[in-house]
Amino acid sequence: MTREAGELDRSPGQPGAVALPLRGAGRAMNDSPDSRLVRRCQEGDMEAYCALASMYRDRVHAFVSRGIRDPSAAEDLVQDVFVNAYAHIGRFGRRASFQTWIFRIAHNRVIDHNRRERRRRLVLGRSLDSVSSHDGSEAEVPIPDLAAEPARAVERSELSRCLDEAIRGLSDKLRAVVVLYDIEGMPYEEIAQVLGCPVGTVKSRLFNARAELRRKLAPYLAADAESGVG
Repeated sequence: MTREAGELDRSPGQPGAVALPLRGAGRAMNDSPDSRLVRRCQEGDMEAYCALASMYRDRVHAFVSRGIRDPSAAEDLVQDVFVNAYAHIGRFGRRASFQTWIFRIAHNRVIDHNRRERRRRLVLGRSLDSVSSHDGSEAEVPIPDLAAEPARAVERSELSRCLDEAIRGLSDKLRAVVVLYDIEGMPYEEIAQVLGCPVGTVKSRLFNARAELRRKLAPYLAADAESGVG
């Protein structure tokens, strides 16, 4: 498969390369035991669903964790994803793979969670703006001291951490595409089904996500180049 326009060059030693994790191999429904397990689930076999959940839990957890900063909230959300999937397994018509279906549920749950968090922060921000001390002066809001943070990250482990943080900082739409394509290894067509958008939109979002990651990681990549790490 030819590389899409705008895809980052991940060859070792190339300037500006972003070391995204290697793509995995997404499994089609016909090439996995998913279809048999789903059929058993729809017949009321709870053990079959436990097997499905065991197959996908780690991957769904990784996907959700890259979209939510709070680990405990991510854990709760993953539980909700699989409870919701079990509750609606009877509606699953197998027009798409179970993998596509479970990741679509996870994606929607992440979006819903982040929308609630944005609303909560907006309300909190307005509350802080209106806070005043008893004498009528503005109350002080603590600000983290960033002076102690390292100015540059030159270790590969630090770059990896920064990459995770950069991915987490992308918008929901851009983050989902780069995680599903570059990390989960899903093809464009399956990602389009997960996200409910055209394949062309998937490619465009992937291009924009990689450009944004390159911009966010530019200081760290420059530090690597100057230190000779490659």
